[in-house]
Amino acid sequence: MRKKASMGEWLGDDMVPAIVLYCIFPYPWLSATYTVPQQISYQEVEVCYFFAELFYAVMYFRIVFLILSLFNYGKFQNQAAMRYCAKFNVKPSPTFSMKCYINQRPLTMLALFFIVPGVVIFGLITRIFERPMMLPNMDFDYAGNAMWGIIITMTTVGYGDTVPTTISGRVVVVLSAFWGGIILSLTSVAMGSFLLLKSNEKKALDGILLSKVASKAISTAMKYYNSKEVGLLKRHDQWKEIKSALRDFNDYKEENAMTNTIDYKVAGLSHRINTVETQVEDI
Repeated sequence: MRKKASMGEWLGDDMVPAIVLYCIFPYPWLSATYTVPQQISYQEVEVCYFFAELFYAVMYFRIVFLILSLFNYGKFQNQAAMRYCAKFNVKPSPTFSMKCYINQRPLTMLALFFIVPGVVIFGLITRIFERPMMLPNMDFDYAGNAMWGIIITMTTVGYGDTVPTTISGRVVVVLSAFWGGIILSLTSVAMGSFLLLKSNEKKALDGILLSKVASKAISTAMKYYNSKEVGLLKRHDQWKEIKSALRDFNDYKEENAMTNTIDYKVAGLSHRINTVETQVEDI
């Protein structure tokens, strides 16, 4: 029997931060400004921002709550999933649901919920903090240029064609660099999981390779059987090829154990090969 839910569980742990975040937006009457002193090209300057721009930048973090809200639904948040979570003392939070989906579809989740939101959020915030500068050849007023700079930073390429000059813009780009490092590590894990063969795929691969080795042994034996008219030295070389092919087949079978049927059919193959070799040497 499930225990009675507390007020925090009914409301959710992220309810208060979500309320605060959704109350932040550029109010029409908010026209106050603030300045950030810094040095650019060995000159002391003051970069002026509106508080509305700052609130506008904070608004983009609503995308994070939107993404997390999507994980409140789905097969990992139904009644059956809730029962199993209660059984194993796991909190059925959106974070748990996200981990489950990442475990099932790592590449899709990485692209849709890590790379794309990171580029959009960091790119648009960089655009806001860099627009007041209006430097030549640094057109951050176009959102595409800002996102391009974030992509180059997150992938650790760093062309240098778009470079932030304000302190706020540089802070955002540094954060995007850390986020890009996380994404690159997750990409390595996701690709490793994607390229790893499943158990049934591994069995299919073993069967295919075993059939290749077996077909080589059979074709070598048929070639030896159909070449009765050749000289004794030539047939002796062909017999060496047969022995080599049979031993390859036996070694591969022992290294990659297949089904019981195959094991039964090739059981004692080494003993039979040694017997045939002894008979041939006697002849």
